[in-house]
Amino acid sequence: MQKKWSNGLAVKMSYIVVGLLQFGVVVMFSFCAGYGLCSMVTGDNAKPASHPLSPIAKLVQSKGAAVPAYEPDMKPYETINEVMRAIREHFIRTDVKDRDLTYGAIDGMLKSLGDRFTRFMRPEEYEEFEIKNQGEFYGIGAHIDVILDEKTGKTVPIIIRTLEGTPAEKAGIRAEDRILKIDGKSTEDMASGVVVSLIRGKQGTPVTLTILHKGETKPVDITIVRDRIELHPVTYEMLPGRIGYIKLQEFNEKGDRELDKAFARLKADGAKGLIFDVRSNPGGLLEVAISVASRFIKSGPVVSTKDRKGNIEKIEADPDRFLNLKIPVVVLVNKYSASASEILAGAVQDTGVAKVVGEKTFGKASVQILVKLRHGGAVALTTAKYLTPKNRDISELGITPDEIVPALAVSGGHWLKVHGLMGFMNFVNSRTP
Repeated sequence: MQKKWSNGLAVKMSYIVVGLLQFGVVVMFSFCAGYGLCSMVTGDNAKPASHPLSPIAKLVQSKGAAVPAYEPDMKPYETINEVMRAIREHFIRTDVKDRDLTYGAIDGMLKSLGDRFTRFMRPEEYEEFEIKNQGEFYGIGAHIDVILDEKTGKTVPIIIRTLEGTPAEKAGIRAEDRILKIDGKSTEDMASGVVVSLIRGKQGTPVTLTILHKGETKPVDITIVRDRIELHPVTYEMLPGRIGYIKLQEFNEKGDRELDKAFARLKADGAKGLIFDVRSNPGGLLEVAISVASRFIKSGPVVSTKDRKGNIEKIEADPDRFLNLKIPVVVLVNKYSASASEILAGAVQDTGVAKVVGEKTFGKASVQILVKLRHGGAVALTTAKYLTPKNRDISELGITPDEIVPALAVSGGHWLKVHGLMGFMNFVNSRTP
């Protein structure tokens, strides 16, 4: 799948590196579904899409969009090729692959932009992205990201969440667990796509993870048998006191469709209040964020985008999606609620249609496009930032909840255990007959 370079040919080098920068095949305009396109060991039916009002969608209309012509300065590419030649001729190891050098150069190029959400997806990572969109696969049922360990200066995979009833949950894997090894292989500085590919496998086969649980100092080996994983982005139920509860795992088209059923069922059952849970939701598609927020907001802006030229575009609520619930609503968030989750939280907070409860959110206020590369992989490029309806820029800051409740605990049909939500239930009872 990868094309090899010939020794000493700067033309080949420039062809591949310049190809990185071409917007020839744009497959998605969305909010990055993660904390820097975090990879999933789960899946859903989300499909790449473009918001009709997007300035980026106007700029790049289709797969075959023309690329602006320009003459690159060949000196930088010649210098890169010189370094690669020197490595091949003199470096102590002889097993260094051109592919690894190329990907390292691309990683460095994007890192120099100073934007933590702009990144290169290697072919295996992009393949994982596409598999995720198919809706099912064989794995363990955990959502992971790669973070920087400040003590070692190395990256390490971390568990963001496990899915209910999956092998990962049954094996005792928990949020914020660190994956130190996979089948004995160190994960230090391992790309998230590689982590995912090693954990996935045939149904019924085992994988052993060396796990460091949060708050512990001694890692443990946990062997998990892979199984079929299917993600339903929406779960819902009626809690005590006729409080409706909806959990949205990710802002994708499947989740948007499943929400209709959840809202209809809870309304039919006479919900007096609603808890809408987007904790550990990494985000998703812009149009789905607008659609979800429009269930609560009748009219006016849900979010604004600001491009690199300073142009601001307001994106309005869709009145056809408005539900007119007429009940109190709380939106639950935590430190892993990112991107589209923050669009929703910021919108309901600024418009006053719901209270935001939980922990301060992640702080990802960037709009991205995903550019598929001809020789495999893709580049996620930040093209704009977004602002809340009151023009708040929450980049790196996140959304501060109306009521801060650390480690908010709501799960299944259990009684609400956190005092902040008990207060909400009292609030509901005071507002309803």
